[in-house]
Amino acid sequence: MIKTRRNDRVTKLDRRMIIGDKRDFEKDLQNLDDLETLNTSFIERLSLSIRQLTSYLTRRTTCFARFEDYLKQQLDILGCHYNFL
Repeated sequence: MIKTRRNDRVTKLDRRMIIGDKRDFEKDLQNLDDLETLNTSFIERLSLSIRQLTSYLTRRTTCFARFEDYLKQQLDILGCHYNFL
């Protein structure tokens, strides 16, 4: 999503596909009921939820992952909670 702004307002919005094949994307997009165009809001919302629910990824915090395994374990628990509860 390329946003052009004027006076702190979005005046133009361009959508560009960087990774993948455009034909495959358009075919998959037709199979969805609620989407007609490329939109990043769902990924941005998921990213925010992960950052808020994982203390290791929260911005400006004293908590940090000392070991990569701890971060992976916390993300696994978060994934189960987010997807199944």
